[in-house]
Amino acid sequence: MTPLRHAWLIAATELRVEWRSRRVSLTMLLLGVLTVLVFAFAGGGEGAGPAVTAFWVALALAAAAGTVQWAARSEGSGVAEATRHAGVGRLAAYAGQVAAALVILGGVAGLLALVTAGLFDSLAPRRPGWLALDLGLGSLAFAALGTSLLPLLARGSARLGSLVSLPLAAPVLLCATLATRAAYTTADATGATGHLAAVTALVLGGLTLFLVLFAGLLLGLVPSA
Repeated sequence: MTPLRHAWLIAATELRVEWRSRRVSLTMLLLGVLTVLVFAFAGGGEGAGPAVTAFWVALALAAAAGTVQWAARSEGSGVAEATRHAGVGRLAAYAGQVAAALVILGGVAGLLALVTAGLFDSLAPRRPGWLALDLGLGSLAFAALGTSLLPLLARGSARLGSLVSLPLAAPVLLCATLATRAAYTTADATGATGHLAAVTALVLGGLTLFLVLFAGLLLGLVPSA
């Protein structure tokens, strides 16, 4: 079976398990909505600026919480163990999990965007196409970050996972916020979205290289929980 076929099967399996339990998506949505509510009622103001900041902070926190729930669910449902015993390549498994995480996170991002727009009474974006691209790129970067932490979380090494992810999550959050703000103005959004695309590509490339070359060595140094 080809790696692409393996990735497709893993993504479909993960989405099927999530559809039955909705454990990850509900956790992400609940935390995301609560975060937006805190921003809205803490005097963040109205308009696109505070709304964009609230949205991306909420999505980043939701992705982090969803990753923890994903790791626990995968181990409990047997998906992770089945993947290991099926002889699936590390890169194929990573690609399938990123695809599934992107679908889930994209759905949560869409609902959060509606909630944020309603609470902050923000105007319609001047460049909706750029806004949709920014949401997709940011969601992809956070999905890749979360997926890369699953092996560490499965071994109970959340602290090490935080050390790996935080230096990458910060520039994604910053670039996504700036790019989304540009989509709400008449300013040229090409530069800001280009920076977000570059950061997303670096995150994907760096995590893929890390996964292929160094993840096995790192996991060997981390004792199982």
